Amino acid sequence: MSVTTAGSFLALLSTGAILYVVPPGRVANWTGWTLFGLTKAQWQGLHVCFALLCVLASAIHVYLNWRPLAGYFTSRVSRAFAFRAEWLLAAALCALIAGGSLAGLPPFSWILAWEERIKESWDRDAASPPIPHAELLTLGALAAREGISFDRMQANLAAKGIAVESDGAIVGEIAAAHGMTPSRLYDLARGIERQGKGRTDGKGGGGGSSGGAYGGGGLRGVGRTTLAEYCAAQALDLDAALARLAADSIQASPDMTIRDIAEGAGLEPRELRAIIDGGQ
Repeated sequence: MSVTTAGSFLALLSTGAILYVVPPGRVANWTGWTLFGLTKAQWQGLHVCFALLCVLASAIHVYLNWRPLAGYFTSRVSRAFAFRAEWLLAAALCALIAGGSLAGLPPFSWILAWEERIKESWDRDAASPPIPHAELLTLGALAAREGISFDRMQANLAAKGIAVESDGAIVGEIAAAHGMTPSRLYDLARGIERQGKGRTDGKGGGGGSSGGAYGGGGLRGVGRTTLAEYCAAQALDLDAALARLAADSIQASPDMTIRDIAEGAGLEPRELRAIIDGGQ
């Protein structure tokens, strides 16, 4: 049972490390992200199952070795329950980690911030769905949201050999039935051709290139670019963009990142970019 406990713990450690760096669900599901052939949901399933196995194996291990473990908690002289210095040290360490994490104090806050930055780095134009978990929408609902008629989307897909019988078909289900990502299906439904096809393998960019400096799966996410950099890449007038933001009472400066401006205004980066672009 010791081997099972150790093995499940190592598996739990490995899957936990992978889940630390995987993209957000809205990106992973939309782009068909995988690592070593497994989706994010499958990695999460493995993590939960190995956690349960580790708990069960540990409980059985304690049961089978109860006497030596109980002896560790008693005095060798009096055979009575006795405190040990290492217990207090372990308790203090656990309390420190719990308190520091909840209070958002360094270095615990750094660990959480690093995770957030890693996950946000996946969220770029080529990987982002039009809305979170758009793969769960019906094709008709997605068409209405994008301002495109369902008949047009249906015709675009039919031209690629993808038959959609009704506007109630789920985007993710249609994509899965034809061996492609929801992102790829979305492009085809809108009549857009991109380079990439099929599923990604730990890269998160199944949609291929969307044009511009930030399409095509660039390493730097749009959210981390400054307003000046974004305007330069999109051939936008910086002063005009600042004026549009000011008209919406959004505070911004050229050296602020898209993400920081969006967070300050209580908007999603995509919504902010729509204001900056001015309908272009």
